[in-house]
Amino acid sequence: MRILMVVGKATGGIGVHVDTLTADLRARGHGVVLATDALTAATFGWDDARLAWPHGRDPRRIAASWRAARSLVRGADVVHAHGHQAGAWAASLSGRTPLVVSLHNNVLAGSTIASEAVQRWVARRAALVTGASSDLVDSARAHGARSAEIAPVPSPRVPTLLQGEGRDAAARLEAGHSVLADLGVHAGLPLVLAVARIAPQKRIDVLLDVARTLRGEAVVAVAGSADDDLLGRIRAQDTAGDLLVLGPRPDLDALYRAASLLVLTSSWEARALVVQEAMAAGLPVVATDTGGIPDLLRVGGDVVGRLVPVGDAAATARAVRELLADPALRDRLGVRGRAVARTWPDREETAIEWEERYGRVLG
Repeated sequence: MRILMVVGKATGGIGVHVDTLTADLRARGHGVVLATDALTAATFGWDDARLAWPHGRDPRRIAASWRAARSLVRGADVVHAHGHQAGAWAASLSGRTPLVVSLHNNVLAGSTIASEAVQRWVARRAALVTGASSDLVDSARAHGARSAEIAPVPSPRVPTLLQGEGRDAAARLEAGHSVLADLGVHAGLPLVLAVARIAPQKRIDVLLDVARTLRGEAVVAVAGSADDDLLGRIRAQDTAGDLLVLGPRPDLDALYRAASLLVLTSSWEARALVVQEAMAAGLPVVATDTGGIPDLLRVGGDVVGRLVPVGDAAATARAVRELLADPALRDRLGVRGRAVARTWPDREETAIEWEERYGRVLG
């Protein structure tokens, strides 16, 4: 099968998903061509990617990019676009070639694709729309998608984390003290970990309020890259140094195994990779009740973590306190989270599921 993957500017989870899916489909004998932006290609080392993404407002440059991308479509059996912008770009290109659009995020207000008309056009143009979370699928159906379904986006870290040892609350507390001591923090407190870019959607301002509330009870640390302006504002607000900013970390697996809790304060997430990874590591989760996070933490009638309202620092801090005060509950949630994570499709199963979807749209 000849598959054209279309993805725009991406440096995070969308790019990770496209990277692993492309590799796995190629390993299964399919011809996959990547059409993307130069930054995305450089970020993920896609040396063979075709740079066929529109730039700027110059109509001549946009037309040249469209012609380059259109020539790639002619050689494909199916076009698979990732994200709203890629979906709109691919919908203008695909002609009679079947189009699959995978939605990974909400539409940002004020973006060029925020209009209802554009979303309806893309949804109706696609042979299949998939969403990383149930609310994205509901939105696609509301916009008139002919066919829409959930397509889980797995974290490639999950299998390795599942192979690692499961640690109980006492072992985590000891490991957390060791990690913090290496960072020069000798507070003798549990490590409450956030793994997130310091970016508006992640609501690090709420996380800072949680850290202030938990002063003297836990060390709240955030690992991830940063928007420099936002990081500067957070540092200016954090006059007491309540939030430990770790920056990008190559040792995330070790942090997942050393923390007592993961906390996620985002205003919206799809199938959050960090929640998947925490569950696979046996790390209990406190996260906002939004997007696809409930899809992960609500399993039947069971909630394998704590869901809190978006923007509610007080409720988040209460949930963290509840779990920190009950090591046995943390252990139960950790064991249950790992058991749920073992039921998720692995990379090979995910590639097979995508083969089946492509086969359906091709008839």
